[in-house]
Amino acid sequence: MIISVTERGTFRRCHQLWNYTSRNRQALTPLRVPTALNVGTMVHKAGEQWLLNPESSAADQALSVINDTIDTAKKQYRAVIGADPHPEELEGLLDQGSLVHIMLKNYQEYYGAPLPEGYTLVQTEQTMLLPIPGTEHTCEVCHYSELHFTNANCKGCNGQGTTCHYLEATLDAVLRDAYGDLWVYERKTYGKKPVLEWLQNNDQFRAYTWVLSNAGLGPVRGVLYDGLWKRDVAPKRSLDQLFTRMSINYSNAELRSFERELAREAIAMARANADPLEIYRNFRWDGCWDCSPPIRTLCVMEYKEEDAEFYKQQTFTTREAAPWLIEEDISDTE
Repeated sequence: MIISVTERGTFRRCHQLWNYTSRNRQALTPLRVPTALNVGTMVHKAGEQWLLNPESSAADQALSVINDTIDTAKKQYRAVIGADPHPEELEGLLDQGSLVHIMLKNYQEYYGAPLPEGYTLVQTEQTMLLPIPGTEHTCEVCHYSELHFTNANCKGCNGQGTTCHYLEATLDAVLRDAYGDLWVYERKTYGKKPVLEWLQNNDQFRAYTWVLSNAGLGPVRGVLYDGLWKRDVAPKRSLDQLFTRMSINYSNAELRSFERELAREAIAMARANADPLEIYRNFRWDGCWDCSPPIRTLCVMEYKEEDAEFYKQQTFTTREAAPWLIEEDISDTE
């Protein structure tokens, strides 16, 4: 089973939410394309383009991404609804695009370059797939316990009959410092100034560090956090208050602990994937505010045994699977 860094958090939050959204499960996504996309996505895309073209203008890269985002939203909306979105439906997207443009413009004015001095870019959008130690098990694809048969051409286990669960992670970028060591680079937006303790205990950052450390590419120092506040300058707000850069390091002991718990999570997720009785809801005491409205509605309808199937068909489509989740035909022995 291949699990992503982000779906681990979803599984821990609520098994039923994981069941709805994971590519390993139902992979549901709303049929009606939202036109109010988030600021973080556009900042990420614009920042990536600026990393690849450091001599260009960050503001210009932002404008390019904003225009592409609007065009894509219109095309997807038209494909689903059969008509163009009303201008009022695009207001949220336009407002967020305006903020993204301001944020990137201010970023370049303050820092001057997309990377801190002394760092060089190794790769942007680096996706890695690593086996999880401690999750060895019989290959579900080619091994049949009754026949004790193993397909020598099975790509899942290379004919060994046993395999591991895998962790998939996509890093914003990988950097190299002046000493030749590698860093995970994470450019993030925030609504509230981050606290160092929260960043140091960020599960995603620790997972990315573990992945890069086990990829065999060289010594890894940690995560370089590059945060942008979702604000503009103001009478009582100076330019330097809009940004936060921190280097975050993890000890070998922390990474060993992460690896042990990662194996337990992967085994639990695989067990739930095989047995629906392992899947249950987590109605939080403070509400399910972190679920999207369509998912919340579907969840409650199923819980109340209402006509949830009709609602699901009218509201959701299936997310495109990652290439490595598409099953191979192992019967071909050529």
